[in-house]
Amino acid sequence: MESFPIYIAIDDISDAQAVGVMNIDQHLKNIQEGDRIRLHIEIHRPRMFSFSVDGAKNVTGRKDYAEDGTRKRYRQTIPVKKTNPSKESSRQSGILHTENSQNNIRLIEFKDEGEVEIWEVAVISRYGKFFLTTQRVYSFFCRREDQSLISERFGPESPNAWPQLMDYMEFSLKERELFAGLPEFCKERLNPPMIPEEENIGVVIWFNVRTGVGMILTKEGESRVYFYDLEITERGPGFLYPGERVSYEEITLPPREDSHSTSIQRQAVGVCLL
Repeated sequence: MESFPIYIAIDDISDAQAVGVMNIDQHLKNIQEGDRIRLHIEIHRPRMFSFSVDGAKNVTGRKDYAEDGTRKRYRQTIPVKKTNPSKESSRQSGILHTENSQNNIRLIEFKDEGEVEIWEVAVISRYGKFFLTTQRVYSFFCRREDQSLISERFGPESPNAWPQLMDYMEFSLKERELFAGLPEFCKERLNPPMIPEEENIGVVIWFNVRTGVGMILTKEGESRVYFYDLEITERGPGFLYPGERVSYEEITLPPREDSHSTSIQRQAVGVCLL
């Protein structure tokens, strides 16, 4: 079993670049099943920290391995495995890959005026090719009300309510004496995307590069999109940006191994950018 280190300085991430993709096949050209990738991240941004999320969406802060107060260092060990799909699946078996639950480091940055950004840095595999990806998965605003943290995005009134994240953010802001600096009024207004009127046309709501899964809004409702159904070759591992318009061949039921992980029981296939 070998170990393959990968280092990235988060200060190199551009605030304007929501997604970054780097092919790292050359670095991992001798990697085999059972080997491990060791992802190391160094941060100099004073209000950016790392956290982890378990299967129940519980949120905990990650250990900082830096030995001084001028930077932060986080690391993640990523096992390399081979795909072993079910008999009903059309996917190939024996392809080297990393698992979504272990292949990433999540980062949160508390910016000015209550703005919060959540990033994911991951080592992913698509058809046996490895990529180092960075993605700003969430950008939203928070405010304070007395001693409570309020967010339209993840608060109790939101369809995406995430109380564990809200508790973690409130604790972190208070612990670092940032809570009092939050505004009392929130800028954020969540505007739902317009529903396309055309047949076989969708608008991208979100797409997660790490998991290879996204969602589009169609005339028939919301549908999941998987990277292996994207007919896009110029974007490396294949992904979509929110707001992009796409066409699709048809809407089907998701494969059995995917259907248990989502309440959206519709899947768009043959997806192309317009």
